[in-house]
Amino acid sequence: MSNGTKGALFNPCSQTPPPPLRQYQQMDEHYNIEKAAQTLEALAQMRAESAYSGIQLSELCKSDNWSTGYSAVRIGNPPVWRLIKTTDESSAPGTEVGTTGEMEELVVSVQGIIVGRDELPPFASKISPNSKHLRYIRQGVSISGLGTTSFMNAIDSLKKIYALFSRSVGSTNLQSGTPTTTLGDYPTIEAFNRYFTAKKAGAREREYALSVDVDPFGTLAGALGTGYYHGEDNIVNYYERTNDSHGDHRYLPAAPVKMQVGDIIEIQMSLIVVPLRGGLFKMSSVLRSVTLMDGQYTQNATVARLDNQVAKEGPTRLKRKVGYGEEEIGKARAKMARMEIDSRSTEQ
Repeated sequence: MSNGTKGALFNPCSQTPPPPLRQYQQMDEHYNIEKAAQTLEALAQMRAESAYSGIQLSELCKSDNWSTGYSAVRIGNPPVWRLIKTTDESSAPGTEVGTTGEMEELVVSVQGIIVGRDELPPFASKISPNSKHLRYIRQGVSISGLGTTSFMNAIDSLKKIYALFSRSVGSTNLQSGTPTTTLGDYPTIEAFNRYFTAKKAGAREREYALSVDVDPFGTLAGALGTGYYHGEDNIVNYYERTNDSHGDHRYLPAAPVKMQVGDIIEIQMSLIVVPLRGGLFKMSSVLRSVTLMDGQYTQNATVARLDNQVAKEGPTRLKRKVGYGEEEIGKARAKMARMEIDSRSTEQ
């Protein structure tokens, strides 16, 4: 555990796995929680050391002067504060900008085990066209690190980012809390993204089509009226890490349905502050991508669960009739004899 973060750390050598995780069928007694935690931590450390893995949330705030590289910038109307990479000394915290100019928003990566995927696509619910709830429909995922060191470092970084945002909107105005919750004694990180953005009068926004993997029945597209659109800020990309013939990792597009509870994934997300009623604000995360990094423990648990079911119930025995009975054979012979007689009669 780093930086004094309180909470129980998962001990991979423990013989008693954390009970809250066992509530999920996918993480029952057949799921090797100990090995999954070890693999997750090894993966997180490998990603932190890689020069090609982007900005890792677990490593972001380790230095004392980390915040000098980023600014909380107020963008849009209604305003949203976004964490922007600082490009010059004139970019001060709390800066308000218009729609012109080019800035790079901070996108961080964090690895974890899926413990909640109810809001991941495909979207299969029913919704009425132009529904007032359309703007709130979202896709998202919850991940846990089971208290592993790298994940706890990521939790610490979220707290420091919260403190940075509080200097822009006021510490008394920023609602207490980061985009985290708990599962038993173990912190989790939640990341979501709404499917739609409200259109602004006179604005010309680029619209994107929803993929068939996200909206297989066209429900969302069919409900979309004139007031909302699926824009660039609403897009969530889904990938799967594979190995090529040389043993190198490749990241290929994947259907979100492949992401299951118990899988080890990497998410990319932005961090923002949004206004609430009464002059208050809330820190939130915006999901940008989900990558399936390792699904072996979920896969192995599924196989073990099936083996256990067969062992308990025994093999299913099916009866089937193959071949012909004596009566059917006799009828067939008689029919063939008649056909031969008829043939001879015709020849005569």
